[in-house]
Amino acid sequence: MKLSSHFKILNKSGAIFGVACGLLLSGQALAECQLEEGYELPEGIEFDAGCRFTEGLANSFDKNNMWGAINRTGQIIIPFEYDSVSAFEDGMSIVTKDYKDGIINKDNEIVIPINYQYIAIYDNKFIKARKNDKYGVINFNNEVVVPFNYDNVDLFHEKLAMVIKGSHSGYVNVNGKIVIPLKFDAYIQSEFQPHLSAFKDGLAVVSKSNNKGMIDNEGKIVIPFQYEDLSGFSEGFSVVKKGSKYGYINKRNELVIPYTYDKAFDFSEGLALVKQNGYYGFIDVLNNVIIPIKYNKAQSFSNGLSLVDKEGDDNPFLITKQKGDGNFYFINKENKIVLNLDYGMAFPFVNGLALVYDNDSGKFGFIDALGKVAIDFKYDSVPLADSFRDGTAYVQEDNEWFYINRQGKRIK
Repeated sequence: MKLSSHFKILNKSGAIFGVACGLLLSGQALAECQLEEGYELPEGIEFDAGCRFTEGLANSFDKNNMWGAINRTGQIIIPFEYDSVSAFEDGMSIVTKDYKDGIINKDNEIVIPINYQYIAIYDNKFIKARKNDKYGVINFNNEVVVPFNYDNVDLFHEKLAMVIKGSHSGYVNVNGKIVIPLKFDAYIQSEFQPHLSAFKDGLAVVSKSNNKGMIDNEGKIVIPFQYEDLSGFSEGFSVVKKGSKYGYINKRNELVIPYTYDKAFDFSEGLALVKQNGYYGFIDVLNNVIIPIKYNKAQSFSNGLSLVDKEGDDNPFLITKQKGDGNFYFINKENKIVLNLDYGMAFPFVNGLALVYDNDSGKFGFIDALGKVAIDFKYDSVPLADSFRDGTAYVQEDNEWFYINRQGKRIK
């Protein structure tokens, strides 16, 4: 068995779907796909080790290591003529043949010609591609949106995308026109979010000579290039770093919370998670400690609740428990325990639902703000911890992947 080499369909946030990139939350080891009862794989065909049915099809390969896809009855839908085939998403799959990428549909019709060095689907409008060792952006009519002139191209955010040429970066619009000249550092070395250069609320963090600042969507400097590191603005404040300490500035570039903390995170629902002397707690915008700095782990407030733990290692973003190790706690802004949960894994609430993992069943499900099971524990894997941010969640059940709504009903 082997893993498919081709997981390059991007979601809305720019994260790559797939086991190969480590985003998959799974309650069990990757298992082989299973056909419907009474059916067998065609002779000489095998599933890949990370097999999953998506949109009714599963990638597989033949004795010549050529890739295709079959349905749940073992019928060959995509012939075994490709060097790799990605999981189908919205009826499309990225395929490779003779070291070139393209896109096909479920009828094996060519959507994008197989003549690119690299392809990644951004969304239902844009495709990042590489040709003649340069990157650009095309649409699904194979029309060039951003010319193939660049060493790299980022996602579009607020209709602007960072482009890189040599040691410099700038921004193009959705027509491929350079609207902010390439005069910033090509790559930002930052511990904050990976798409730091993306525009959010009209601002983007950029770098000059490794000093960070912010520009608006016209390229005007809003925050001068004077910071070792800084996050984007959240609720009017940005985290800034000086040496080994963190503080906060406002949009007037005033240091409103001094460099006091060993770690600091964005404000969320009026409070910011901070770390001091090895423990986590919460402050308000006036730097008052609202939740005592005493937790080994904590996560930012979401839907009025924060997931905390007084045990465990120094990784606030992954809180796990073995059976018998104790419970998770969700606290409110008064530091009162609202939920006391005996689960193996939990994540923050998003639009009233939290993803949790049940040690007994070995499955994922969702709870509501009262701690009641809202969607049963029946899912083997969930790709992202922020499910339901857009009203849907992508889940795996019985080796098949699909979307569910907030009622747990399959929608596509």
